[in-house]
Amino acid sequence: LHLTHEWPVALVGAGYLGHAIAHYNGFQHRGFRIAWVFDNDPDKIGVEMNGLFVQPIDELEATLQKHQAKIAIVVVPAAVAQEITDRLVKAGIESILSYAPVNLNVPPHVHVSYSDPVVQMQQMTYYVKP
Repeated sequence: LHLTHEWPVALVGAGYLGHAIAHYNGFQHRGFRIAWVFDNDPDKIGVEMNGLFVQPIDELEATLQKHQAKIAIVVVPAAVAQEITDRLVKAGIESILSYAPVNLNVPPHVHVSYSDPVVQMQQMTYYVKP
């Protein structure tokens, strides 16, 4: 699983969920470090989130290529998730955890894992009686 290596992770989306992910302390102990946060909202750019400053989305490719990043978390609206994913793949990202409620099209060498809290809640209702 390559878990003895510390993996720097790009977080795209600095909204409520992105903010929570950036502040979640469970990643560090398991070999993952949120290293960059990107957003397109001028009100969020430059804001500090758990020791990181939100960078403009225009810096995404250059930053990730420079640091040879391989992993990203996508926390953006469904309408822009594919566009962001395309940019991440172009920048060299090979694994994506997506919270966007949409299926993403990626090349065969890129792995996408989805986390949709609504779908997960719907699955849970199978085990409970109304």
